[in-house]
Amino acid sequence: MEENEHIRLITRHLSRETSSEEEASLRQWLEGDPAHRQQFDALRNVWDTSGDVIRDMPFDTAAAWEKIAPSPPPPSVRRSPTPLRLLSPRLVAAASVLLALCIAAGWYYLTRQHPLQQVIAAADNQQLTLPDGSKVWLRKGAGLKYQDPFNKGLREVQLTGEAFFQPISDPARPFRIRTIHGAIEDIGTTFLVRDRDSMDEVFVITGKVKLTTGEDPSQSLVLSSGQKATILKNKLSPSDWGTPNMMSWKTGALEFRQTPLDQVVQDINDHFGSQLNIAPGLEVEKIKITARFDHQHLDQVLDEIKLLTGLHIIRIKDTLLFVRQ
Repeated sequence: MEENEHIRLITRHLSRETSSEEEASLRQWLEGDPAHRQQFDALRNVWDTSGDVIRDMPFDTAAAWEKIAPSPPPPSVRRSPTPLRLLSPRLVAAASVLLALCIAAGWYYLTRQHPLQQVIAAADNQQLTLPDGSKVWLRKGAGLKYQDPFNKGLREVQLTGEAFFQPISDPARPFRIRTIHGAIEDIGTTFLVRDRDSMDEVFVITGKVKLTTGEDPSQSLVLSSGQKATILKNKLSPSDWGTPNMMSWKTGALEFRQTPLDQVVQDINDHFGSQLNIAPGLEVEKIKITARFDHQHLDQVLDEIKLLTGLHIIRIKDTLLFVRQ
């Protein structure tokens, strides 16, 4: 993408003038670097704030007309209506460039005033405290960007990967998490966010959260404790948790209560990052596991499951396979 081309695309996007090809180019630019999303959000914030200022300015139309036309001209000297002349393309282009520069200047001012911090949990899970006292647990490999201090009216962070959030309650300053797929806003709660390549998953532990998609903020969904939702291709889909083990990476514990074998395998793979599978032909719905594992190694977990089920495990390249012999 040419230099400053993204500013032109953002300006057209905010004006709702982009073509489908331009939207695809903008989406590709946003997904290319988490910093691009931060810049987009800052520019949109300037755009929205500017709109509010314009709408809030009082304007007395009648008084304005009085100043430029105190009395109508006599009938004898009235002119016939002059055809409306459209602005030249050159003038329209100049106005668009000026607007883009104003937005860029606003973004520079916002980021200069509030330095951007970046934390990456490269080696292990990592806990951190944000400038307002909110707590975040990043899963290994996850990253978080935020301004320090937060803006006066909004506490916003940019997430890649998976993290558990425990925000400080402040109704005057919403707490918002942005990903490439959408936004999650706290309504007095604790919750887990998984930012995947193709979609987001949000699990609400306590309280409520509000979700919006990345391309259409008017499309929203409020989740309550015990609920889950996915943001996939700009669609919001609510559901139940499905598994109680989505926090196992933070707690170190896996718990199964009459859990079907396929769900057990899915939870183990998510917890350990393993490649465990089930051989074709096994009636997985009839094989259920009741067990608890607390900070145990993968080998210990698999040995106990083999004892409980009578199954065996074979290795095929990098994949471990449950089989019946």
